[in-house]
Amino acid sequence: MEQHYAWYRIAHFIGMTLWLGGIAATLALLTGAGHVAAAHKDAFIAKLRRVAVAMDIGATLALVFGFVMAFTKARWGNQTAFTTGGWLHAKLMLVVLGVLVPHIILRARLSRLRKNPASDVAVPSWIFPVVLVASIAIIVVVGYPTLLRK
Repeated sequence: MEQHYAWYRIAHFIGMTLWLGGIAATLALLTGAGHVAAAHKDAFIAKLRRVAVAMDIGATLALVFGFVMAFTKARWGNQTAFTTGGWLHAKLMLVVLGVLVPHIILRARLSRLRKNPASDVAVPSWIFPVVLVASIAIIVVVGYPTLLRK
C-alpha cells in the first residue's frame, strides 16, 4: 500500500485542482449568464454544463482519493489519518463548508438555468471569497498538521 500512496496523493491533488478550477470557471460563467443573447443561450448552457462536469469529475477524484488516503494505514504506521490528530477533521469541515456547499449551490443554479434559460441565476457574491479562504485554510491545515494536535 505504501508504494501506491504517492499515486493517491497525485490523484487527490489533480482532483482538487480540477475541482477548484471548475468552481471558479462555473462561477464566472454563471455570473455572465444574464448577458448572453437569447440566440446563443443554448450553446452557452452546453459549454457551462461541460465545465460543470469537469468540476464534478474533480470533486469525485478529490473526495475518493482523499478518503482512500485517510483510511490507508501505510503512511501512519498502524493508525489511519483519522486517529493522528484533529487536522483531518478540520480539513474535512473546511472542505464540506467551504468547497462542497458552494459546489452544490452552483450545480443548483446551473440546473435552474438549464430548465428555464430565461431565469435569473444570480450567484451569491460570497461564494468565491468563501472558496478562496477555505482553500487557503485547507493548505495551511494540511501543511502544518501539528497546529491541531490532540
